[in-house]
Formats: sequence, C-alpha cells, structure tokens
Amino acid sequence: MTDTNADGSRLILSLRGAFSVRDASGHAIEGFSRRGQALLAYLSLQPDMRAERARIAELLWSDRSEEQARASLRQELSVLRRNLPDGVLQANRQHVWINTSTATTEVQGSGAFLEGFDLNSESFEEWLRETRQALAAQGEVPSLAVAATRSTNRPSLAVLPFEEIGAIAGDMFADGVVEEITSALGRVREFHVIARQSVFALHRDQLSVPQIAEILSRV
Repeated sequence: MTDTNADGSRLILSLRGAFSVRDASGHAIEGFSRRGQALLAYLSLQPDMRAERARIAELLWSDRSEEQARASLRQELSVLRRNLPDGVLQANRQHVWINTSTATTEVQGSGAFLEGFDLNSESFEEWLRETRQALAAQGEVPSLAVAATRSTNRPSLAVLPFEEIGAIAGDMFADGVVEEITSALGRVREFHVIARQSVFALHRDQLSVPQIAEILSRV
C-alpha cells in the first residue's frame, strides 16, 4: 500500500470480501450504484487501471444496444466523479482509467473476491467468474469457492498476449492490439471469449500455451 499523496485524495479499493471504497483516512466513500462499483472493480484489475470505453459499456450493459450502453456509461461516469475525490477517475473518447498515482487496490483480507457481488449483466457475470477462477488458479485467493460455471453450449477462445520484437520497455502497443481484438470478439455471441485479464494473469506466470488452455478450459 502506498503513502498518501500530497492532496490526500488517495483511493483504496477493497476487492476481497465485500467491495468497499475508502479515502486516504480510511473513511468509507458511499453513494455508488451497483454498476459504479462494478466499473471500479473492473478497472482496478486492468493493466494501468485502464480499459476501453466500448468494452466497459458492453460489460456492464450487455442487455442494451451499443448506443444505449455508451449513453449509460457516460451517465455512470458523471455520477462516479461526483462521489470520488477530484482527479481519481479520468476518461477520454476511447478509454476510462483510474489515476494510478491516487489509487491502490487490496485483494488481501477475508472472504472471496467481490464476495456476494452480482450484476444483471451476462458479460459482467462471466468476467466475475473468470476472474475468480484465475485468481484461484494462481493461489492468490486459495479459499475462493467458484459456485457457478459458464455454459458449455458455446465454443471458447482466448487471445494470448503478443510479443513485440524490438519494442522499447513499457511499450503498450501490443497490449492495446490484444485489447481491441478481445473487445471486438466479445461482441460475437456465437462463442465465448475469455476475459483478457484472465489470460494475462496466467501468461505472466510463464505457463506454456497447453497449460494456459487447460486452466482456462475449466473457467
């Protein structure tokens, strides 16, 4: 956990057990809708706490049209900004992100990842199950109970991270390409797309492709 920054606006997100948001003093910040909580939880597990707007809209409002989902996201972002300290949540036309200089996440503590949390969105529920499974596979949440498994009526696929030959350190182009491909494929209902963060988490453990496939096949 990092030290509080000068303006005291550091945000602490607790992801294990009941989801909660606290300020630098440890006081709970309330007033978030269910989807607002889901958005913060999702961003907190993304690389650099950043995600594509289209992916977030589809994830949280999978039962609505793309235009309706994007409009709902704009409204939700406005509500979140009113409740969060200034500068914590930022967005442009393509992405939404949490300012990593002002936010930390906690997965420690008692209980399962986002224990008792659910949302009326098929895409988010799939992401939640996959994330719990991936964390359990890494041993980060050993007591995690995965009560539900996804339907096997659809074939599944995963987009593995690309390796850039000759890329400079910290270059995010390949990750961005994977994000775009995964997001686009996720809009196709004929098959199930494994969430990008689940694949990245296993890839960081330097597992082989067959090992990754074996673990993800159980998601």
